Amino acid sequence: MINKKKLRSMALLVSLIATASFTSVSHASMMMKYGIETCQELQQIGQTLPANAEYTLTKDIDCTATNPNNSNYDAATYPNNGFLPINNFTGTFDGQNHTIFGLYIHPVPLLSYTGLFGKLGNGAQISRVKLVDIDVEGPSWTGALVALNEHQTVVHDVYVSGIVTGYGSTGGIIGSTKNTTAYNLEFEGTVKSGDQREVKSTFGGIIGSGNKTSLYGGKFTGRVIVENSYNVGGAFGYLKEGTLSNIIVDADIYAPSTNGVGGIVGTFETESSVSNIVSMGHVRGKWTVGGFFGTAYIRELSNSYSSANVVASGSHVGGLIGRGRAYVTNSYSSGLVKGLENVGGLFGSTYSAYSGDATIENSLSYSPVVGTSNVGALVGFLENNSYKSLVNNYIQKESLVSRDGGITYSPSDLTLAVGNRSNITSGIAVVDSDRLKSRDFYSSTLHWSDEIYEYDNSSSGKRLYTPSRRQYVEYSLTQDAGNIEITYDHPEVVTSGVPIK
Repeated sequence: MINKKKLRSMALLVSLIATASFTSVSHASMMMKYGIETCQELQQIGQTLPANAEYTLTKDIDCTATNPNNSNYDAATYPNNGFLPINNFTGTFDGQNHTIFGLYIHPVPLLSYTGLFGKLGNGAQISRVKLVDIDVEGPSWTGALVALNEHQTVVHDVYVSGIVTGYGSTGGIIGSTKNTTAYNLEFEGTVKSGDQREVKSTFGGIIGSGNKTSLYGGKFTGRVIVENSYNVGGAFGYLKEGTLSNIIVDADIYAPSTNGVGGIVGTFETESSVSNIVSMGHVRGKWTVGGFFGTAYIRELSNSYSSANVVASGSHVGGLIGRGRAYVTNSYSSGLVKGLENVGGLFGSTYSAYSGDATIENSLSYSPVVGTSNVGALVGFLENNSYKSLVNNYIQKESLVSRDGGITYSPSDLTLAVGNRSNITSGIAVVDSDRLKSRDFYSSTLHWSDEIYEYDNSSSGKRLYTPSRRQYVEYSLTQDAGNIEITYDHPEVVTSGVPIK
């Protein structure tokens, strides 16, 4: 006898496969190939469609029906308050530069591993996809594209815009990842902590937490707003054993009660080198706060700059690095740096570098620096008191160094260069603002390459900077340096005092 129920089930499965534009079997990988044309088909991946297949988007997809707040909400297809994350995906997903628009993921109750892909399996690859106007919320492990990955994975050429809310290990694109190589990731929007009161950790504008993960080419524009956390950054909240290059962040990083806050990475631990990174905007935290990294133990930082304004209510505050160890070369800072103890234009607190005796070489600070003790135009607290730690560095003649609420200019007083070592003046010189405008100063004196500092806004992800096009920070002073503050583009953090323009 024919089992009609079984026939109906088989017919439904065949119908779903047919609408997903089944094309062929990949003989190289022995995976089925599917073309995805609708949001409904996208939702079937890992359900009626296999999780270990090769998928491509064949056109732009409208996912606004996943949002219960929209008039076109499809409760039958998305009954759990929006799109259900695709889990244990081990295939390939190629967006072919198409856009998924209006994706809404707010599972009720909140589920760990919240994102378009909840968890990735070994060998998964995701590429060439745009997620526009997304709204994603989850607890721990939350990211618009991928919530959690613990396997060998490649992700490249991804753009995301919208808002991502989580309670830990949360990133604009990826929540938490391991053994990942990523290229050209860009997030534009807001990453923020949820309204729960428990301590939350690790928030990043692009990736929340990374281990053995490298990012080559990345951009974050927007804001990260976090309360009661640690490890918060513009690109990564936390990164261990990874490499960064060609990264630009232009954002407000607002985490006033957080330790380990950076314009690029909150806490960074690696023996690799970092190069060609740019931080702009505002960075606000509590302890260990930096324009690039809050805490960093890295091999080398080169060819990078920060114009971010860095403000902390605690200590270890730097224009580039709040606290840590690195060999810094061919880099500079220009934004306001303000904290309590151990506050410096480049480093708040620095320890012996990996590479020989030099800790900072061929670098420049013209940041105004404000603090209470161990305040330096270049370094707040230098552990190694050897003059060999500093080689061919410059501070601007008109720079401000303020200690204990008093204003002190440093036109020629190099004793203000290192906060805790007034006897260290070798390896440091003063340059005036007119000389700073000379291209020859950078090429001949600092030995910076014109090729390296060439701004390139191409799709390659390289976004570097030519010194001749530098934008100078202008600031005005009062007799009370403690009133120098930043006006943030956020209603909760508008401050009084003299703004940095």
